[in-house]
Amino acid sequence: MTSIHPNLLIIDGFNLLYRAFHGNEPLTGPGGQPTGAIHGFLRSVAMLEKQYPGYATIVTLDPFPAHMDQTLDTQSSLPQNHWDKWNVPQLADLGQGPSRWDIYPQYKGTRSEMPHDLRLQLVPLILILQGRGVPMLQGNHFAEADDLLATLATLAKERNIPTVVCSGDKDALALVDDAAQCRVFNPNTNKEMREQDVMDKYGVHPKKMEDFLALMGDTVDNIPGVNKCGPKTAAKWLDLYGNLEGIIANADAIKGVVGEHLRAALPNLPLSKSLTSLKRDLPLDFHAALQAPPQDTDLLTDMYTALGMKSALAKLQAATPTPAFQPG
Repeated sequence: MTSIHPNLLIIDGFNLLYRAFHGNEPLTGPGGQPTGAIHGFLRSVAMLEKQYPGYATIVTLDPFPAHMDQTLDTQSSLPQNHWDKWNVPQLADLGQGPSRWDIYPQYKGTRSEMPHDLRLQLVPLILILQGRGVPMLQGNHFAEADDLLATLATLAKERNIPTVVCSGDKDALALVDDAAQCRVFNPNTNKEMREQDVMDKYGVHPKKMEDFLALMGDTVDNIPGVNKCGPKTAAKWLDLYGNLEGIIANADAIKGVVGEHLRAALPNLPLSKSLTSLKRDLPLDFHAALQAPPQDTDLLTDMYTALGMKSALAKLQAATPTPAFQPG
């Protein structure tokens, strides 16, 4: 079966945005508004699109913070005539059932709030991406950005569409599938991960990554795991017993202190697995999700001008045809 769609580049938006925020100088625009994360994010997207020419780009996003600080003084210099345009499709119907927070209220409970200077850059970045015609999807309480990208990658696999997922999160590695031509590009290391790369680094096949992460737990997402269980121990157990269910069934055979830790963690391991498992069957319309909005040159011109993005503005003007002279 052949596909009418081009190859697919799925970007985990907040993952790349946080990396851009922490990895770039704190630049500011003419009005003093922060712009470093915007510059870094757009540079990374340009690099990815150069590395993967011919791939259709789509950005998945987590729900925005409750307070977007749209009216703060630091944004007073931005073009207010375009603020009503910002709109990321937040899909209300992303499935039924309990969310990760419903089954474990402490999920991601140790994370700090999004930095103030980063929040101020969210809407301007969304406006620029909209102006450029980049499709975006936003999750909700039930489905996070990782679930959206996992579902998109699964739908692409069903259509024989080669896919690259850009994410530095380890849970995305569960999507790596050589036969389906699904790879993960890690922006933290600038390395593309295939099945052998995952096995070389973590000692497990991508199909076992969710079990692997459930055993180790995750302090960033506040996911409970087995105390003192590191990657080598988790990989060893999965090699011996096949999967998490096999490890649970053979817990009494594991000796020493590490076995005691495993048995103490048994009540929480199914919970941890549900937290580390990506949702791959969200009710997404694949064709509709990839529909790119038309480029909005006026929006881009105003945003680049307001943010002091001279290079981007010059490229836009060079690529925009000059209107033909109309005699009076």
